[in-house]
Amino acid sequence: GKTWWYKITAKDQAGNESPFSDPVRAEKAKDTEAPEIVSIYPASGEVMGEGFRSISVLAGENAGLGLAKVWLADGDGEYQELTEKSLEGIQASAVFELPLQGLEDGAELRVKVSVLDRAGNASQEIENVYLLDLTAPAVAAAGAEYLEETKTVSLSWTGADEEDLSGYRILRKAREEEN
Repeated sequence: GKTWWYKITAKDQAGNESPFSDPVRAEKAKDTEAPEIVSIYPASGEVMGEGFRSISVLAGENAGLGLAKVWLADGDGEYQELTEKSLEGIQASAVFELPLQGLEDGAELRVKVSVLDRAGNASQEIENVYLLDLTAPAVAAAGAEYLEETKTVSLSWTGADEEDLSGYRILRKAREEEN
């Protein structure tokens, strides 16, 4: 902890001043409380892929946060430190991008997270496991037809049957030579 020492004197309106008091001290107790990982998003068991490859870590601390650290397990299950980010204040979050290159569709991605405060106290390590989905859904038999009567274009396609399909994106271009 840190210690501050003080001496006090009293003055009146006539300019008379008393002798100093005996020294007094104030002491800040050493921070021994570990920070806490409040949440990690997404939760363990969720699916990750090329378009969704980051985690967000929210941490809290009584005296001041320091760092958030992330480790990834390699093929042998051994954890290697991926990166660390500074955290400021008593509550903060950090976003970490996870590398997916070289990993196979359907594999598990094991991530371990820990937070340190400025005094060096460490939170409990939390391990999350994510399932990798690296295969894009398919669109088959797409068609477009201009309807003269209504002056509209009608689009049709046979959709994908993936359980995790979240929607379709439609792009339009005015000229054939454009990409």
